[in-house]
Amino acid sequence: MHTDLAFPVVTRKTFAPGETIIRQDTAAQHFFIILTGEVDVVRQESVGSELFITRLGPGDYFGEIGLLEETPRTATVRAYTAVTVLRLDQAGFLRWLTLSPTAPAAVQNVAFERRQDTSRRALRHVLNHVAASRLASPTSLS
Repeated sequence: MHTDLAFPVVTRKTFAPGETIIRQDTAAQHFFIILTGEVDVVRQESVGSELFITRLGPGDYFGEIGLLEETPRTATVRAYTAVTVLRLDQAGFLRWLTLSPTAPAAVQNVAFERRQDTSRRALRHVLNHVAASRLASPTSLS
């Protein structure tokens, strides 16, 4: 029997509220498209706290940065509500990009915007942490 590998294998997965779908700093293996429900994207910061990045819903996708850059996951994604996603492995994701004339540019643009937004939020988070630390322990002027 001949199997046509021209189309990526897509699996449908369901996650319960609070369930981790991808974890920051782990190997990137899949790309996800949200069918129903919502997910929270968060990042663990070096100051020991969790930074909320965004909430995504139906039609949004995640997992592209690690696959495109072949780097560990840059954030944790957790189901906020019950969520159903379509999941592609890396080979399927890359194959999908080659089959679609508009997907590569669109995915690259979203990845770039997400990186910029995450960097801005992380900087704000650190600056707020530093300011709070200074207010909590004022220095003497004498």
